[in-house]
Amino acid sequence: MVYCYALCAMNAENTLQLFEDAYGGGEEVIQLPPEDPTEIICVIHPTDEHPEWSRAVAAIEKSVPHVHRITTETYRMIRGVLHLHCDDEVHRLVEGDVYVVHPGQVHWGETKEDDDLAIVDVECRPGWTAEDHILV
Repeated sequence: MVYCYALCAMNAENTLQLFEDAYGGGEEVIQLPPEDPTEIICVIHPTDEHPEWSRAVAAIEKSVPHVHRITTETYRMIRGVLHLHCDDEVHRLVEGDVYVVHPGQVHWGETKEDDDLAIVDVECRPGWTAEDHILV
């Protein structure tokens, strides 16, 4: 599953248009939370097409802390700045950076006030499932 994150402050309309222009809207677009999104995910390659992996592009203003028991996530920064909290460390990721989150690591991301909104390509192995996305 691949998710895309976009622009400077989260603007759902602009982000959705970006995903439409860049990815044809993807297989599915998820806005979290739906009423006032701080994270928008554009699923490019869903798990049901190939369970061993998935890919999404995500626009992240702030995501919710969570952990995966079996999934490894590889974050590839497309644009902007993401402060990725992983266990007890914070990693500042910029365009071109790659970071791997391993199973069991509590993680979440945020864009700081003066940073451009983070757009991240996220690859999951095995493919992302709701059962393996555990909020903490």
